[in-house]
Amino acid sequence: MRNFLELEQVAAETSDVVVLLTSELVTNAVTHSLSKHGVVTVLLDLDHERARVRMDVIDDGPAVVVVPACGNPDCPPEYDDDDEGF
Repeated sequence: MRNFLELEQVAAETSDVVVLLTSELVTNAVTHSLSKHGVVTVLLDLDHERARVRMDVIDDGPAVVVVPACGNPDCPPEYDDDDEGF
């Protein structure tokens, strides 16, 4: 990351902030996502004209936690309290 920012001629102070934020966001994605494999993609967009950096950190986990109808993620799959099966 730091080498890329240097090649893009990003100021050292800005580069330090981007590297720190990337580290924090990736750590949060891996720690708190429901990812089974810990795969994280980092997308970095530099806008030199506006002096902006946009970063997206995407994990491979689901977007939401699915909780069965019994209200407990560990309830047996045969538990069903409605006519829809879920």
